[in-house]
Amino acid sequence: MIFITWLFDLRREITHFACGGGNELPAYRKAVFNKINILLAPTYPILEVNLSALRHNLQLHQSFLLPSTKTMVMVKANAYGSGSVAVGRFLEKQRVDYLGVAFVHEGVTLRKAGIQLPILVLNPAETAFGTMLEFGLEPEIYSLGLLKEFLSFVKSKKRPSPAAGKFLIHLKLDTGMHRLGFEESDLEKLNALLTANNKTITVRSIFSHLAATEAVAHDDFTKNQIAFFNKMYKILAKELGYCPLRHVLNSGGIVRFPTFQMDMVRLGIGIYGTGPSGKIQKELQTVNTLKAAVSQIKKIKKGQTVGYGRAGAAKENMRIATLNIGYADGLPRKAGNGRFSVLINGQKAPTFGNVCMDMTMVDISKIKKVRAGDEALIFGKDGFGNELPVSELAQSMETIPYEIFTSVSARVKRVYMEGQSENLEVF
Repeated sequence: MIFITWLFDLRREITHFACGGGNELPAYRKAVFNKINILLAPTYPILEVNLSALRHNLQLHQSFLLPSTKTMVMVKANAYGSGSVAVGRFLEKQRVDYLGVAFVHEGVTLRKAGIQLPILVLNPAETAFGTMLEFGLEPEIYSLGLLKEFLSFVKSKKRPSPAAGKFLIHLKLDTGMHRLGFEESDLEKLNALLTANNKTITVRSIFSHLAATEAVAHDDFTKNQIAFFNKMYKILAKELGYCPLRHVLNSGGIVRFPTFQMDMVRLGIGIYGTGPSGKIQKELQTVNTLKAAVSQIKKIKKGQTVGYGRAGAAKENMRIATLNIGYADGLPRKAGNGRFSVLINGQKAPTFGNVCMDMTMVDISKIKKVRAGDEALIFGKDGFGNELPVSELAQSMETIPYEIFTSVSARVKRVYMEGQSENLEVF
């Protein structure tokens, strides 16, 4: 980070010297300038992550909340493809209250990166209890069996969580999602276990997962889920003798049901620039931008074919551009054969033939002045104001933006920017 920032500063100083008073740049300085440009040039494909937009989206969702309401941000699945370490560090600076991950190893990655925020593990494996406690991670407990296993494990441990000298857990209630969680019929046995072990564990929060906050058609179901949660929570809190944090709202719920914000909310896809309900989509800013580059341009004659399986058959003379991105990078194979169009020089170029593992061919017959090295926008926003919403790729794939974001592979370099491009970090 420091080295890259220094390079930007040096390039700016050299540019200022060259432009001041019309002075010509000496040959040796010009050589240094060119080498710096090469070092700072993006190696495509890249995923640009706009941290300023991330902050904006966080604050936009928090504007629906009371000042006392806590915010947990979900950084599972590598922060929805954005890169959990860089995003986690940034969120810690924004003073969010909790981070949420799916699995223990995701939380360990954050801890090893120096992130100290409380971290909730949504699906803790029994085999990873030791690692989870070693790194100060807090488990979601969703069944009597899992609670018994956890209690059995921790009874032999002498290094509990800091709070009251006890181990922190979070209870998940099933109010209608029917995925994970305690059911109403479990509460009597659950209360008995919690009471018997109240010197060992502290219930940090009790929560549930709403199934359809984004859909108006299911609002009655959502409200019934919340009412059911409140009923179950009261039973548990009465027996515990204290009131753990309550949270049920996800991104869609924060916007559409703010009166049910309770003590904490869980912000997921909304912070990454996609509003599940569409209600605030115009106010959200683009966080993730996936870009590739043109590797080569070819003239194809009528009757010739392009790519594997000869799937791209030219019905007339045409020009195609081969991009250095494929399904191994996160552009689905299903996007081929004209089902999706990228942006080159602000104009749409439909895919032609099958998407390959590392390359994709697009039709540029109607786009002038395309050259090798030109940028191709897969989704997001480029430096010229052109935008291609991730929803377009998702819709063409008959899927959702979540899947598109999380499918961007590890070999795609993440580039993090905040404010001006000079503040750049590369992973």
